Order: sequence, then C-alpha cells, then structure tokens
Amino acid sequence: MINPAIVSVANRDFAVSEKQLRIRMKSVNSIRKITKAMKMVSASKMKADLRRLNDGKNFGVNAVDMIFKSDQFMQRRMPSEPAEPNTVIVPITSDKGLCGAVNSTAVREVKKIIHKDANRSKYQIFSIGEKGSGGLMRPFPDCLKFSISQIGTPYNYPTVMSMAVNI
Repeated sequence: MINPAIVSVANRDFAVSEKQLRIRMKSVNSIRKITKAMKMVSASKMKADLRRLNDGKNFGVNAVDMIFKSDQFMQRRMPSEPAEPNTVIVPITSDKGLCGAVNSTAVREVKKIIHKDANRSKYQIFSIGEKGSGGLMRPFPDCLKFSISQIGTPYNYPTVMSMAVNI
C-alpha cells in the first residue's frame, strides 16, 4: 500500500485557472480594442489639424510686407534689419496623447537644424506644446527661450495671435 503522505499529487485546479485565463484574455482584448480606437481618434484629429494647417498656410503671406510698402508712415517706422539676424524656431507639438511619432519628429528636425550650424547663439526656440519643451530642454537649455503648453485645440485666431505677439 502506498502512503499518501509520500506521494504528492499536484492539484492544478484547471477549471479555476482556465476561467481566470479566459477572463484575463477577454480583458486584454478589450484593452487592445480601446487602444486601437484611441489611436484611430488620434489619427483622425491629426489629419484634420494637418488639413486645417495646409488650408491656412498661405493666409497672410506677404501681408506685413504690403503694409510696410504701401504706407509711408509705416515705412519710416519699419525696423532696420540687423547684420546677423537671429533665427526663431517654433516647433508645435502636443501636450499629451498618442502622437509620439509626430512629437519626436518635430524635436528631431529642430535638433538637425541647430546641429548644422556651429553658432548656436543665433538660434532661439519658442516651443508650443509640452512634449516639444521636454524634448528640447535638455539638449538646448540656452536656446529654449519660451514655452507654451496646455492650449486647447483646435487653435483659433485669438490664440494664434497671442502666441504670435510673444514670438
């Protein structure tokens, strides 16, 4: 006769663990569906923002030059151009969300522009969006002059004008 204390049989409780496994798989699939829906919403918002940006990119081009050229009072008030003008770079990134590729591309392009030139002192960065500020703070603390975040989207005319005044 075999002593039951000597031989131990592993009690696996297949029914319990199988049920838990099924519940876990269902929750993972639900999370996957929610994430996919969030990505789709984010992509459609980005597409709409890009369309609006493309529609308005030529709005106001040369308007300031026309004002200065047509009005004699403004011609007298027109500032003279400095010999070594500074370059202001304005990267527009998001504050949060699923736009990691867009944000990192904007930061990468700014880094590429500044690293081309040995004279970093002639560049100033005016960052719009928290992700751009965070990505550019460490490599360019001397160039990052101003940062704006927590702006509601889509940008409207008064918001853009207030940012332009700061730039």
